[in-house]
Amino acid sequence: MVKVSHRLRKIGGSALVDREWRSHLMQTQQYHNLFNSQFPTVKMQLGKISTELDKSLREITEKEEAIGHLFDNKTESYRQMAAAHEQKTKEYHELNDVIMNLQIELKSITDSLEQTRNDMEQRSSTVTDTQPLVKLKDTIKRMKAEMRQMDLRIGVVSHTLLQTYLKTPEEQENHGSMVGVDGDL
Repeated sequence: MVKVSHRLRKIGGSALVDREWRSHLMQTQQYHNLFNSQFPTVKMQLGKISTELDKSLREITEKEEAIGHLFDNKTESYRQMAAAHEQKTKEYHELNDVIMNLQIELKSITDSLEQTRNDMEQRSSTVTDTQPLVKLKDTIKRMKAEMRQMDLRIGVVSHTLLQTYLKTPEEQENHGSMVGVDGDL
């Protein structure tokens, strides 16, 4: 303090500055004394904390090493699995690309096959178009069925006429009067 005091007087110059300087100096001395009185206690507490921290750090390091040893094989297994997964992923993408190309090729071949089928069907239908024959056969079948119906009706009418001719004249009159009333034979 003695070394600094003559410089402080030169800077300040006034009595007010001298008093402030002295109050600062006194305050600094008080803090110095307070620090010196509490330092041993704080130093001892900090030493205990440091010792406890060192002990905890050693325990943590030991536990980390123990855990590391426990999981070394699992870590290696995980690395191997990750590498295998990466390899399988690459294979998947490669095979997926192959599948996409094959699907495109399949679609092209399917389209070509469909076009060929259509062409073949068109050619076969123009060469052997049996549609008119089928229609003709159906028409013949219908006509035969109608002819059978007509034959049946003709048979019924001829039978009725025959029965009418064979009846006695009285029956014809009775029947005729009935026919006239009904209006149909």
